[in-house]
Amino acid sequence: MIAIILLAVNVGLAAAAYMMLPDIVTTQLSITGDASRTMPKAAAVILPLVFAAGGTAMQFSSTEGGNARKGLLLSVVGIVILIIMLFVNL
Repeated sequence: MIAIILLAVNVGLAAAAYMMLPDIVTTQLSITGDASRTMPKAAAVILPLVFAAGGTAMQFSSTEGGNARKGLLLSVVGIVILIIMLFVNL
């Protein structure tokens, strides 16, 4: 149940990020604060969704508690990536 909620949050954040982010998204900053790596918006938004979908699938397919927790962690990582991306680019 928690995995589905995290996936829904990730999808909602991804939709909001796609509408708000510029066409080229900064994905890495240098020490001076300049953009050192960029990528197209679509790729930058899809990547965290892959983490969330993988985490959800991992949580539902696991029979052990450890793998289920790893799946939840992957979903949370996807959300954190999107939040940091929004913070850096807006």
